[in-house]
Formats: sequence, C-alpha cells, structure tokens
Amino acid sequence: MSEMNRLLFGDEYADKMETFNKQLLEIENKYLDYFKSQESGNDYEEYDRLHNHYIIHTDGPAGRISFNIMKDSTLPERIKRDCYQAFERTWGN
Repeated sequence: MSEMNRLLFGDEYADKMETFNKQLLEIENKYLDYFKSQESGNDYEEYDRLHNHYIIHTDGPAGRISFNIMKDSTLPERIKRDCYQAFERTWGN
C-alpha cells in the first residue's frame, strides 16, 4: 500500500501515512489488553483491532486527508483521544 500511496500522492504523503500507521499500531499495542478483551467483529481475527474503528479518507490528487472514529465505535475516550492526537502530530490538520 505504501508504494501505491507514493505513486498516487507523492513521497511526503506516503511517508506521513507510514508514520501515522506506525503510531496507530503503537496505540493498539498500548491498549492491547482492552482489544483482547473485546470480541472480534469478523471471522478472521481472534479479538477486536483498532482498524475496525476508524476511517481514513483521502480527497483527490491534492492528498487532503481526514481521520474519523466510526460513530458506532465502542472505543474508550482515551483511545479515541490518542488516535486523534497521533493524527494531529502527523498531519497537522
């Protein structure tokens, strides 16, 4: 996916997306006990995962990006806050 982002949106975008994805993985690992205590919403994961709770949308060739926690997400506020802070640190939007 990184190479597709690089091709479509350029190096800066791809580098930021890679950084942001690493931060999201760090957040998931920080709260791993929480995620492991939650039932998976699908058949291919043994427990809930952070990626089941958010949407990333990139708008056109300019590469404008938005990040949103899904409205029906059951994530605790502290996890949501960490995700939004990671987005702000990376993208500054």
